[in-house]
Amino acid sequence: MRRRSTLSSPVEFAGTGLHGGKPCRVRVEPSEERGFWFAGPGGDESLLGARWSFSARRSGLAFPGGGEMQTGEHLLAALWGLEIDDARIVLEGEEVPILDGSAAPFAEALAPRRREKEEKVVPLLLPVPVAVDEPERGRTIAAFPSDVLRLTVVLDYPDTPIGTLLETWTLDREVFARTVAPARTFGLTRELQDLEARGLARGGSLENALVVDERGPLNPREGVPFRQECLRHKMLDLMGDLALLGLPLTAHVVALRSGHQSHQALVDRLRPYALAALGTMAS
Repeated sequence: MRRRSTLSSPVEFAGTGLHGGKPCRVRVEPSEERGFWFAGPGGDESLLGARWSFSARRSGLAFPGGGEMQTGEHLLAALWGLEIDDARIVLEGEEVPILDGSAAPFAEALAPRRREKEEKVVPLLLPVPVAVDEPERGRTIAAFPSDVLRLTVVLDYPDTPIGTLLETWTLDREVFARTVAPARTFGLTRELQDLEARGLARGGSLENALVVDERGPLNPREGVPFRQECLRHKMLDLMGDLALLGLPLTAHVVALRSGHQSHQALVDRLRPYALAALGTMAS
């Protein structure tokens, strides 16, 4: 069993928000409290207490004290994937900067500052499978008892060059940093008009997103098949959403055509188990 970890010093990131297209900044600080904390207008609030907020093609977190954090999943995935358990997040603006569209810039800056504590990690271990099924949308996501963190993701974009893919990963810090963190957010050119009409993706560009038209990628990354990059980014988003559990999850998560709303539903189903595990840590 590994030790809990935080940061040795603060790390700051500045850039543009993906959807609003406005300048924004986020600082990730060390914390002696357990879990991830958001510095809101009414004081620090645990991400465990946040409510999910959804609009078309956009998800975020709303806190009881009035604060909001949009597009934070890449940062949270970096923290969770690097096994950084405790941190304080200070956001200037509504969105976390998109940077290059992946979690790699976050991971590269955070990894050298990872600092272990004396306290041991108490992971979330599932006594039974937990599943969310959305047959009307063709989506299913489930978490099964396991002795390691394993993610199986099925990506299904029929009638596009992306097609249908399945991949299973057993993840640790090194695997995450090398294979999952660099995967950029992606989109189809046929979706751009709809996004523009909804006032979204104003900060998106070929510099921070993998864009795919009917023939293939407009800006592929050298050495990475674009279909695998799409699949791994779905895995990245899943990890960022699972980070809201507030502690490491030891389970096999299987996600079939899932998205942020499916992830949210699974997190809600898992939250009682997470709170029970956190209660064990406090006693």
